[in-house]
Amino acid sequence: MRQLVSWFRRAGAGEYPLGYVASLDGARGLMTMGVLVAHIHYSLYPGSIIFMDTFFMMSAYLITALLLKDWGRHGTLRFWNFYTRRFLRLFPALALLLLVFGIIVILFLDNKSGHAFEIASAFFYFSNWTRAFGVEVPGYLGHTWSLSIEEQFYAVWPLCLLFLLRRYGITNRVAVGLLSCAVLVSLWRLWLEQSGAPTYR
Repeated sequence: MRQLVSWFRRAGAGEYPLGYVASLDGARGLMTMGVLVAHIHYSLYPGSIIFMDTFFMMSAYLITALLLKDWGRHGTLRFWNFYTRRFLRLFPALALLLLVFGIIVILFLDNKSGHAFEIASAFFYFSNWTRAFGVEVPGYLGHTWSLSIEEQFYAVWPLCLLFLLRRYGITNRVAVGLLSCAVLVSLWRLWLEQSGAPTYR
């Protein structure tokens, strides 16, 4: 905790330490491989959801580092620049996937309305919610749930961070507040699990 606080204090002097760490690329690669193996057959690599949580955590670290770097250089967050880069990085591949899958649906598959809804949920990044609340969909695009979470994070977190930076700056209060929120979310997840909520929820 002392180290975290000292990092935040140094940040006030424009020396925020977050940035590119080569070892994180390797860690993200290992997490990705673990998830792929688990999707081939879960028993080969059980517990892959932990890898996804870790992947999300590292992604949040890197995105926050980019945003704080932008804040340090420009005194604001350049949303156009940030969202353009995120769009170009992820959306073209998703759009191509959905286009090809849409053609396959039209030519070969039944339940076209169900597939159309699934395509829409992936296109508009809410397929994680269809899984969480048990919405009946064919399931071919179920893997896009993680991309939906990423995109929702990109949509919400920069706005929250800008509010915090403008109102409080990078302070101990912000660090403790964010840590408290993380703990509360973890406790909420545990409560859901103990209350019998489905795994996807």
